Amino acid sequence: MDGQLKTGVLLVSESSNKYKVVSLLGAGGQGEVYDVELNGKHYALKWYYKHMATKEQKAILDNLISKGAPDSTFLWPQDLIFNGFGESFGYIMPLRPKNYKSIVDMMKRRAEPSFFTLCRAAYNLTNGYQKLHTMGYSYRDISFGNLFFDPNNGMCSSATMTMFLRTEMMTAPCMGHHVSWHLRLFEERQNHHAIRIYILWQSCSFICL
Repeated sequence: MDGQLKTGVLLVSESSNKYKVVSLLGAGGQGEVYDVELNGKHYALKWYYKHMATKEQKAILDNLISKGAPDSTFLWPQDLIFNGFGESFGYIMPLRPKNYKSIVDMMKRRAEPSFFTLCRAAYNLTNGYQKLHTMGYSYRDISFGNLFFDPNNGMCSSATMTMFLRTEMMTAPCMGHHVSWHLRLFEERQNHHAIRIYILWQSCSFICL
């Protein structure tokens, strides 16, 4: 599949870093994602289609980069490649670890985490979103394709897709405390079958929102 950017092209960011395009990883409604390399380290480059490369999107990216990520849960924008309005631009973010799987992988049994790993993943997700909400952001692109976890230990990451809005009032952070309490209860009484079923229901309900 051919993309907008050719393999081997050097792109200079606003912070004067020179990223080399390695390969096209995929494409979606907003743009394409590339594997790029800088000083021997690989990153992901989200490159917008021209009609999506708007002044509003640029302002969102500038804000996200300046604020920084709430924690390592999010594949957060960290550098910007911008040559001017009217042209495509993009942002640099960490690559998703190769051992991480998506919710779709789990549903199709390409990943079969333990019950405890699912609980840990649910806790890590809500904990990450709680920190995000504390910063005044809301996540607007939660989907099975944007949530990833390590099936061995429940560590998570979320593709940001830069779909955030600044907000003053948020109620969602209580979910972090809710799942955290149930996880502690599970750790203390992990042989109690009724508690296991209830936590699973709560975790799946959150993931499917």
